[in-house]
Order: sequence, then C-alpha cells, then structure tokens
Amino acid sequence: MDKEKEKPNSPPRLLIILGMFSIQVTNVGYNVVAKLAVGNRGKEGGVNPLVFSFLRDSLAFPLLMIMAIIWDGFRLPRLADVPRIFLLGLTGMFGNQFLFILGLTMETQFVATVTTRFQPVFGSLIAMFIGLERFLWMKVLAVALAVGGALILTIDDILKGAKGVTGILVLLAGALSMSFFYVLQKPIVKKYRPVSITAWSYFSGAASMGLAALYYAPWTREWEIKICKEGIDQHQIAANHTEPGCSMAMWRLDKISWIAVAVAVILNSVLKYILITICNKHATVTEIMMWGTLVVPLGAVADLVILHKQLHPLWAYVGILPIFMGLGLIHYVNTSKKEDVRQILSWQRPLLTLLCGEDAVPKSSLNKGVNSYTHTTIISNCF
Repeated sequence: MDKEKEKPNSPPRLLIILGMFSIQVTNVGYNVVAKLAVGNRGKEGGVNPLVFSFLRDSLAFPLLMIMAIIWDGFRLPRLADVPRIFLLGLTGMFGNQFLFILGLTMETQFVATVTTRFQPVFGSLIAMFIGLERFLWMKVLAVALAVGGALILTIDDILKGAKGVTGILVLLAGALSMSFFYVLQKPIVKKYRPVSITAWSYFSGAASMGLAALYYAPWTREWEIKICKEGIDQHQIAANHTEPGCSMAMWRLDKISWIAVAVAVILNSVLKYILITICNKHATVTEIMMWGTLVVPLGAVADLVILHKQLHPLWAYVGILPIFMGLGLIHYVNTSKKEDVRQILSWQRPLLTLLCGEDAVPKSSLNKGVNSYTHTTIISNCF
C-alpha cells in the first residue's frame, strides 16, 4: 500500500492535533491525582510512589484487555512482534516511570521536572539518526524553541540547583526510555489496532513494575525493618513505627488514594496511552513528543487558576511563546511534505531493519548510482 492509498483512511489533521493536546491534558490531570495519592501522608503514612504505579498498571491491564476483546476481538500478536511489544511495555510503561521514581529519590522534584523536558530532544535525535525522520534544520529549530520555552517556564526550578550527577543521569535515562517507546511503537501501529497494542504493552509493563514493587515485600524481619526505616525517612510511615507488619503501611491506601488510583487508571493508563498509539500512527515522533512541552504551561495555568500559585519570576511566563512557536513550526514542516522528499542512507538500513523487520527496506530499492534507499519504500513497509 503506497502513501496515496493511505490518505483516505487517515483522520483529519485537526483531530490528530486535538489528540496530542488531549494527551498533555491527561498528563496534567495525572500529575494532580498522583500528588494527592503520594503526597497524602498523614500520621499513618501514605502510598509509596512505586506501589502506586504498580497498582495503576496492574489494574489497567485487565481493563484494557477487556476493551480490546470487545472492540478488536480476541487476538494475539504475531510471534515475531512479541519481543517488540514486550519492549514497548518495558520502555514506556515501566522504564519511564521506574527511572523517574528512582530519580526522585536522588534528586528534587524541581530537577525531575526540568530533565523530563528533554524527551523531545532524545526522540527527535533517535528518529533522525536511524532514518525514521528526515534531518531538517527547521525541525531542530522547532525542538529548540519548544524545549527552550519549557525551560524558561521552569527557570526557578533550574536555579534551585541539583544534588548530584547520578540523579540527573537516572532521570535523563527515564526520558530516553520514553523516547525509545515512541520509536519502537512506530512499526507496530501499522499492524494492529490501538487498544490491542496498549493492552499487550501493559502486560509486560505491569509485570516489570510488579517485580520492582516487590522490593517493599517483607521477605525477612531485618528486611522489613530496613523498608520501614526508609519509609520513616521519606515520611511515608509514622516515626518509630518499626514493629512487625510496619511495611504494610507502604501498601495501605486510604479513600483519597484509591480515588487517585482509579482516576490514574482511566486518565493516564487507558485514555492517554490509547491516544498516544493513535497519534503515533499519524504524526512523527518529533511532533508528538514536542507536544509534551505543553505540560509546563498547562500546569502553570492550572496552578494559577486552582492553587493561585504564580511562577517565579513572573517573566517566566514568556516561555509560553516559544513553545507555541515551536509547535507551529513543526506543524508547518509536517504539512509541507518535506518528510517525503528524502532518501535513507545505506548505513541506516540495518537500523531500520532491526526496528521494522527484514522487509522494511528491500535491497531492490537501492537507487542506481546512489548509495541510498528511497523513503517511499520505507513508509509503505515500516511507518
């Protein structure tokens, strides 16, 4: 199937933009409910972030599977695609969250907020390096504007400084993990429906998160005391609460926390990841990840309206302008068909073959006298 035949089945461009915007709205909503659950630490302690993520993922998987069976029918992925789908759960559902949570134990929330803004940089670099997208200076400028604007909005966080290099590297690894998720998902979205892909991915993501959450299981009495002391230090367990059974406080959720988990399952796990899968089929990796920078101004507006909390300094609101300039520029790049007029270098063929399969870039597409492959062949076989 060539590109022209695909066009009638593609949704209107406005719907894709609305979908990418909705993803960021769900991100802001998730941040609010996660703060309610993880930050709701009374005298008896609150839910641990890792446990919260495990509960969210493990509850989302069966819900997504039921939805997939109802809408898509009962089906399984091809055996050749199972490793790729497993990696989707490992990078997008587990790696991104786990490394972010781990990074928070080493760094402040301020530094974590700043480092996650580099996801579009990593995603764009990976996509252009392997030949999934064409290198364009306008695209580089668009990413720089959006990321730069997000950094301006978080200038107060940046000035607070970091605790050390290790925490920053862990947080950047989390951002890199999510970038790989978008790239790895590209060839899969052409083969299966969005709900099925999301459900299968969540199986490996929830399983991996479950193994990580077992860290808080009281394997021995000595281990339980260690866990409880960590909980006391992080204000998740009441002071001097180290008697037998104290580690259960890590898994105990009050009413507010359960509501937060339910909202997180519906908003972040189900709605957001289905939207990501749909948008990733029709938008470039660079564009869909650039929309992630919109979380910062949306969060700032939400804080101003709901919490009456302003940014410091006030001139930081200027950062909203370059974000929208960057999004406008990447929209122009994608709608001007500049992605279509390009060639894939021969050294990129093994990378695309590894990502998309042996038939992604057939050797027969080698241009005479030119050591490159046409983009038309790849777009019909890979993304």
